[in-house]
Amino acid sequence: MNDGLTWVQRVQRWLPLALIAVVLLSYRNSYSGVFVFDDTGIIQTNPKVQHLWPLWDAVLRPTRWLADISYAVNFAIGGMNPADFHAGNVLIHLGATLLLFGLIRRMLNLPFWAGRWDGCSPFLAAAIAGIWGAHPLQTESVTYIVQRDESLMGFFFLLTLYCYVRTVTSPRPRLWVDVSLLTCLIGMGTKEMMVAIPILVPLFDGIFVFPSWRDAFSRRWKVYLAFSLLWGVFFIQLLHINPAEIGLEAAQGYHGFTRGEYLLTQFEVIPHYLRLVFYPVGQCLDYMWLPTESLWVWVWPGIVLWGIIGAAAIGVLMRKPIGWVAAAFLLILAPTSSLMPLPDPAVEHRMYLPLAAVLVFIGVGGYAVLERILKSRPPRWRPWGVSLGVGVCLVAVAILGKMTYQRNLDYLSEFRMWQDVVEKRPDNWRAYLAVSKSLLQCGQFEKTIEWVDRFKKKIPDYASFTDSEIAALKDAPTRARVRATYFTMIENNVGVAKSQLGRVDEALVHYRTVLRFTPDDKEALNNIGYELFLRGATNDAVRHWFAALNADPNNAPAHAFLAMIYEDRQQWANAIHHYQAVLAENPSHVVYQYRLGWLLATAEDAQLRDSAQAWALAQSVMRATEGKSVKVWDLLGILYADRGDFGQALNCVDKALALMPPEEEEESQKTNSVTRTNLDRDFLKRSDLEERKKLYRSNRPYYLQATAFAVTGSEIPEH
Repeated sequence: MNDGLTWVQRVQRWLPLALIAVVLLSYRNSYSGVFVFDDTGIIQTNPKVQHLWPLWDAVLRPTRWLADISYAVNFAIGGMNPADFHAGNVLIHLGATLLLFGLIRRMLNLPFWAGRWDGCSPFLAAAIAGIWGAHPLQTESVTYIVQRDESLMGFFFLLTLYCYVRTVTSPRPRLWVDVSLLTCLIGMGTKEMMVAIPILVPLFDGIFVFPSWRDAFSRRWKVYLAFSLLWGVFFIQLLHINPAEIGLEAAQGYHGFTRGEYLLTQFEVIPHYLRLVFYPVGQCLDYMWLPTESLWVWVWPGIVLWGIIGAAAIGVLMRKPIGWVAAAFLLILAPTSSLMPLPDPAVEHRMYLPLAAVLVFIGVGGYAVLERILKSRPPRWRPWGVSLGVGVCLVAVAILGKMTYQRNLDYLSEFRMWQDVVEKRPDNWRAYLAVSKSLLQCGQFEKTIEWVDRFKKKIPDYASFTDSEIAALKDAPTRARVRATYFTMIENNVGVAKSQLGRVDEALVHYRTVLRFTPDDKEALNNIGYELFLRGATNDAVRHWFAALNADPNNAPAHAFLAMIYEDRQQWANAIHHYQAVLAENPSHVVYQYRLGWLLATAEDAQLRDSAQAWALAQSVMRATEGKSVKVWDLLGILYADRGDFGQALNCVDKALALMPPEEEEESQKTNSVTRTNLDRDFLKRSDLEERKKLYRSNRPYYLQATAFAVTGSEIPEH
């Protein structure tokens, strides 16, 4: 069928679909990845993410509110399922890839070029966007879930530029200016790099649109003023940041970088990024790039960076396209790769958008060189030259897509990822900490100790340090302080491993070593308290838990331990207070939802009872247990009886009894219960439920009855 289109035009129609296929194939295995590293603090254990309304409550970081809300949307749709979060990231990256394609195509079709790229602009744009979408350097922004911040920022950054470029040829330029301002405003809630837009917009006009800088500013100064006012929106967001609330793992142990130290690292880091563009081998999630101790970086690595700075400056002054591309590269990196000391000097996700600038330079420049070569050759060479260029692009996309697929495999487990980091950065102490944590979570305690021993071979024998040597560490160089900080965190982990293996005395030695370095370490205080509690030294345990709360009032484990102690001693008000504190930090914890609901429903003191809150908690636990919990049906019966609906109360007891195990199995469960924990303390017997039925049949509710409780030693101190 002849539709009047040339074969070139027909092929162009399929280019967006080809880009979609490239991205989806490159990331087809990313959905099996798990939560790693900062995913835990920002998403997995963040109570703000676990509800969508009111919308603003989902925000953890005011300068990245849109990303935080997107995590809450993910949770509302599919719960804490990593595959859903990965799917969201891939869709954002897919959208950004298509926007990059559209942006490059429209920029190559600007009147500035006088039709030079008219025939090849879609194919050149597709080649650059395809390589960008498939490049393994992008995996940290796509497969590492929490770096949605970066890809979402990239999406709105490209969308803003795309809309603004359309003002040049559109019959309604004012509309596209307004849309670009709106997308830039929204983008200011994704990540800090959006602050480059108000600079790149006038640079674009001065180089590509107007005949001079003066003409650009005289014609569009109002537009530039409007974009610059968006900086004010960003700085207002900065004022609302509370660093204590963020608590990112990435910041642990990184303190004391001077601006000069940080800047020097970038003379090594940026050339490293560029090496990964051309040779993406040796990627690492956590470089732990410490300040350099030598000025040599100003020389050889500095040549690369100074060259880019020079190209940007000269290109802008001479109003050349290379100036805009180089300026975009530098301006996007500037907030994180200049004088502002950040916890991590080197992370690959910062190259998400700068990679596009590098590929545009390579792609457009490479095509221009190839075109010039072919013009000096006979016409029969042209098809071969074009075929060579297309073949190189297709092979590059295929190879890079395969490398992306391989890199995604490292995200399949935390242990696998951190083992990869240790292999590539054997002096990365944070990686050893993460390995030990992931092994602890998997119950591999012996292997945890082995990894800690490997780490200790690389550091001084801190356990033998005197108090004066420990005090001297406060004024030690950054590298020594960081190393000592990670020693204490890993020492705590090995203590947990030995405790689980029954080597409690050794575990206590490790915990107390931690407290010598950091007396207010909440993890060590919690763990010592737990070991003392198991030994029967309850009051000493409680003192350690209160010390942990003094270090961190939101310390959920300490609140949980104290809640159980108070409940055991029938101090219901204190128990309720601490259970509420636990749920403030982790509102979806089923066990503590049940315990708090139980106390609020059954407290003998009417002032302590809160039937409405208890009902909400019971319903939440019912959903989590899918109606298969004996204890929750019992709790609902108690709440119905409290309301005077004894028919429904009896119905709930019958449902609980139907779920009870046979009597012989019930007795076995009771006999085999060794320790009284928050779970088996409320072990229900058939006789308990039968007693409830007698009460309900006589139209009486069930409330806890205080009994005599002998307390040896001093009472629990009040907090």
